[in-house]
Amino acid sequence: MIAAWSSPDALARCNDLQEQQDKEEFEPQVTVTPDEMMGNMPRVDPNSPSALWNGMINPLLPLGLKGATWYQGESDIGNPPLYACRFSAMIQDWREKFRQPQLSFYFVQLAPYNAGGGLPAIRDAQTAALQLPYVGMATAIDLWDPFSTQGEIHPRNKQTVGLRLSLQSQALDYKLNVDPFGPIYDRGEVLTISGGWQVTLYFKASLGIDHLLRKVLTSFLSLSSSTGHFQCCVGTH
Repeated sequence: MIAAWSSPDALARCNDLQEQQDKEEFEPQVTVTPDEMMGNMPRVDPNSPSALWNGMINPLLPLGLKGATWYQGESDIGNPPLYACRFSAMIQDWREKFRQPQLSFYFVQLAPYNAGGGLPAIRDAQTAALQLPYVGMATAIDLWDPFSTQGEIHPRNKQTVGLRLSLQSQALDYKLNVDPFGPIYDRGEVLTISGGWQVTLYFKASLGIDHLLRKVLTSFLSLSSSTGHFQCCVGTH
C-alpha cells in the first residue's frame, strides 16, 4: 500500500480525504514470531503506514538520487481519490526529504487484471501525478497476461515496461531525441444519433497514434449490433 512508502508528513497532507474505514484499515499491526518474543523485538507489519518509508527510504536520505521508478497501486484500488492525493503527496515529500526538487519520478500505469471493475478509477488516480513536473508515465494496459505463472496481476513482460520507462528517462533526463509518449486520453463525447450513440474519444499523443490506437482499441472493443460500426482512428496532437 502506498501509505507504507509514505512518511508521516506525506500522509498528513491527505487527512481531509481520510475516512474512518480507511483509518481502521491502516491501523498499524504488530506480529511477533517466537524468536522475536525471546528477544523482545516485535516486527511491524510492512503494510502499516510509513513502515517501508522508515525501513527502506529514510535510510537513503543522505544519498543523492537521479530518479525513481514506481510500479504499485493494486492494493489501493478501493479508494482512488485518496490514492491520487497520496501518490502526489509522496512524490513531493520524497523530493523535499532528499532535497532534490527536480527528482525524476516515472511510474507504470497498471496492467489489466480481474479487479472487479475498479481498475479504470485507480489508473485515472495515477495520472493525477502527471500534473507535477519531472513525472512520466509508462502504460501497461496492452500487456495483459492472463496466463502468468504469478497470476494475471503480475504480467511477465517486464522488458516492455522497462523499455517504456527508459524512454521517459532518455527524453526527460538526458534530452535524447526519442519519443517516450503513447496516446493519452484527453476527453470523450457521447452523442445520441439515430439508432444508437456516437462516442468520440480525444487523445493527447505525439507519434504513432494511428497505429497504436488501432492496435489497442480494436483489441478491447467490439460491436455486435448489426447496425453498429467502429471507425478507428483519427490522430490529433
